[in-house]
Amino acid sequence: MQGSLATKIPKWGFNFFPAYRSTGGHITHIVGNWREVRIKMPLNWRTRNYVSTIYGGSMYGAIDTTYIMMLIKILGTAYIV
Repeated sequence: MQGSLATKIPKWGFNFFPAYRSTGGHITHIVGNWREVRIKMPLNWRTRNYVSTIYGGSMYGAIDTTYIMMLIKILGTAYIV
């Protein structure tokens, strides 16, 4: 999928930021109007819990920062998120 430079730079920034990388999530696509962000999270030793499913904290850590960025981009500078 192609994206504009306005979405490729934030996607690259998220994926290479150490705090986001440690969650195990990887942003694969950001829609140009920021109303959809696709995140991929593999089941591996870092994201697996005791019963071999994805740990809920890993899922939350991967999506938490994307919601605030989506709201900031959608609402604009007239609102403080």
